[in-house]
Amino acid sequence: MFLFINFLNSIAYNSIVLKQKTIKKPSYLTGLIYFTLSLPLANLENSLIIMISSFLLIGLYGNTINLTQIHEVKKTILKISFFLACLLIIDFKFILFYPLILGTLFYYQQFNWKNCIIQLLSIIYVFGTFYAFDFLFFSSNTWGFEMTQNINYLKIFNYPIIITLLISLVLAYSELNKNFYKKTESSKKGFYILFCFFLITLASVIFFRSFNLAYVITIPATIVISNYLIYTKYKKFRTFLLGLLIIVFTLKFLYP
Repeated sequence: MFLFINFLNSIAYNSIVLKQKTIKKPSYLTGLIYFTLSLPLANLENSLIIMISSFLLIGLYGNTINLTQIHEVKKTILKISFFLACLLIIDFKFILFYPLILGTLFYYQQFNWKNCIIQLLSIIYVFGTFYAFDFLFFSSNTWGFEMTQNINYLKIFNYPIIITLLISLVLAYSELNKNFYKKTESSKKGFYILFCFFLITLASVIFFRSFNLAYVITIPATIVISNYLIYTKYKKFRTFLLGLLIIVFTLKFLYP
């Protein structure tokens, strides 16, 4: 089940990147990298819940950058609110994503009372449905708001993973920083939002003193590494690095 959901997440993420042209050059590397980086998460408790929340985060990202489509703004806001409400049910710390949503509405000049009502009604609908089922079938009221608590990330880290990931991220960030000016405006906005994902993860550590949302970093890390592997001029090194990532993360998945 973990592999199946991870596979669906990878397809969804790759599809969003291709559709929105966050990385202009078409490639399936984004989905492959995301699938690979997420494999060790299977060793964590509540790994299925983590995968489900990752799916919701990917949907949140895809619809947030879709606010540029003026003709379907209300539909997009409805979807964004739905994804956020589902995330809040899983872990209330996801409330940190709400300022990002408000910021994008202001940025795209879509902040008005109609859109606020749409957003509010969508959140109320999701919470109302959830608590109706919770009251009818889970009367103990022990479910919700703490499904991803006390995650021990030490289970997924070893020296090969740490070294390989650091090397990949340093090279990828250098490539992105060097050639960022060449990217289109829509692509830059996609990267900016992903950077906000990273900042929100850090904010969760600072404000809640918890690393429970650290797996969110997989989403921006995937794009940065994929961008490097797609555009690097060193083809042999790209093949070597991609193979190394796949081997190291797959071994950690098979031999926790």
